[in-house]
Parts: sequence; structure tokens; C-alpha cells
Amino acid sequence: MNKEMQIEYYNTYLQEYMSENKVWNTGKIRSDLKIFGMKLKSAIKVALEDLKETYDDERPYMLSLAYAYEYEDSYFWTIVSTEKEYEKNLEKYSEKESHSQLMYYKYCPEESCHWDVGKSAFDILNEDYISMVEEQEYDDEDSFWSTDEFDDFYEELEEICLRSIEEVKAEGILEKLQLNNILFQYYVREYYSEEKEIEMFERLNNNDKTAIKEFTEWL
Repeated sequence: MNKEMQIEYYNTYLQEYMSENKVWNTGKIRSDLKIFGMKLKSAIKVALEDLKETYDDERPYMLSLAYAYEYEDSYFWTIVSTEKEYEKNLEKYSEKESHSQLMYYKYCPEESCHWDVGKSAFDILNEDYISMVEEQEYDDEDSFWSTDEFDDFYEELEEICLRSIEEVKAEGILEKLQLNNILFQYYVREYYSEEKEIEMFERLNNNDKTAIKEFTEWL
């Protein structure tokens, strides 16, 4: 999907969400994050459209929403894992690695994958995200990313990210695109404990017991 089409889809989805006019009135940060959640859902939908158009012949099986933190250019991006790329890793490593290690190549978002699906939509999202962060109030003179206020902010941001994926799943786009079996992951490199990663993966893929078992085995 080209850049212009991604932006058109993003704006269409966002307009649909914003027309609902459901914004929290319990403080600036929560209001900002509610609006950001609408934008994130729009970008995820564009990524799914792009995934279907670009990688359908490779049999995509997982879309990961990834977040880079602790940087002034902190940003979100997407990673799509495909069976075609996983099969390449199986051919290369299956005689050398244990079954649990092979699950690494299946479920680690940075293996068996393509990066930046829906990139143009996420470029817009990231500009809005940085602007939102820059507007937050905090006491420390250092970067917001190193403050206690950011820890509180990120706790709510994490929930928005997980909930946005859940809500997109519930809205019917997977059925529309014939991606009913796609898995989802929220990924922040070297940030979460194994227990937390499993908890989030179970939450996002609660109907796929096999995937949950394999993911847990890898970790």
C-alpha cells in the first residue's frame, strides 16, 4: 500500500473514531491518551490493511506493535511475522536448535519478519505522540523520559496500547481482511519481565492456547 493510500485510510479511520466524541474529562493526560488511543487504533487498522496487501502471499501470522522508549525521539512501529520467513529459519536452524529455541524464531518479533508495515500512518502517529509527550507537565529539569512522571504516564500508555489492539480486534476488520487467525504482540525490547510478556501475550491472544503454550515455552 503506497504512502498516499495509507494516509487516506488513516484519516478515514481517525475521523470515524473522533466522531464518536468520547474523550475523558478527568485530567489532561487522560484526555490526551484517549485521543492518542483513537489515533493508534487508526494506525493499527492501516497496518493490517497494508499487511494484507503486501504480505498475504507470505502467510502472515503475527503483527507486533513495538515501542522504543527512553529516547527524545521515542516512537512506535510495527513488525509483521510471516510463515515464509519462519520456514527459512527452520531450514537454517532446525537441525541445530531445540524445539524451544525454534520458538524464538517464531515469536521474537525481530525474527521471521518484515518491519514498518503501515509506516506512513505510524509516521503521523509518532509526530503526534512526541507532541503529546512534550506537552506533559513534570517537575524535573531533565528529560521527561527519565522522570517519575513518565513512569506514571507510561503505565497508562501501556494500557492504551493493549486496549487499542483489543478494540481493533473486536471491530471486525480481521474478518473483513480474512486475518481471523493473526496473533498480536506488544513489544518493547529488553523492558518487561518474562511473566509480564506472557501476561500481555495471553491477554491479546486469549483464544489461541497453542500459541500461548509455544510463546511461554520460548520465554
